[in-house]
Amino acid sequence: MSIVGVVGAGTMGTGIAQLAAAAGARTLLLVAAGVGTTYGAVEVALTAVAEHDGRPALLGALMAIWGLPSLVAGLYVARRPAPVDPARALMLYVTAVAASTALLAVAPSLWTLSLLLAASGAFAAPMFATLYGLVNTVAVEGTVTEAFTWLGSGLFAGLGLGGAIAGMLISASGPSAAFAAAGVVGLVGAAYLAARTASLRQPSPSTSVTPSPAV
Repeated sequence: MSIVGVVGAGTMGTGIAQLAAAAGARTLLLVAAGVGTTYGAVEVALTAVAEHDGRPALLGALMAIWGLPSLVAGLYVARRPAPVDPARALMLYVTAVAASTALLAVAPSLWTLSLLLAASGAFAAPMFATLYGLVNTVAVEGTVTEAFTWLGSGLFAGLGLGGAIAGMLISASGPSAAFAAAGVVGLVGAAYLAARTASLRQPSPSTSVTPSPAV
């Protein structure tokens, strides 16, 4: 192995160890994975809704109804001061997303589903802004970039997992089962976040983890 490879491996190992040492970073990683699972399941369920309605093109309209409120809310939040207690704000946003997603399972009509979808989407951008804004608070000094990368990895892993779970549930029971599962995952994530809120209020550790000497 080359010197560059040894140094690179040691540096990456140090970054992972430092991230693991930060309780708040671990909390955010698991929350991101849970949110990704919720959204992955909803995306696949919306595809099934459009297909079951006999209008596959309807998917585009549903995605727009879901996404546009997030855009508007994101622009609004960007002009507002940061939350006084971002940890509590994140918990409220995740809970709101989970609750509105769970209600999609019992929507009696396409119009009701659209309204609930818009409500769920409105919390998305503020939630992600708060989630990523907390990274600077909880990540070990010098590992903020790595923390963002791991959050992205957790989110995309959750998207894949949620899509896979939704596909199986839709085949067995229809889109409502997928919406319900997405909501349950979100509510579990909200409960976990409520129990771990204190970890998001702790300042980021400044001590570094000493890497093991490479052989």
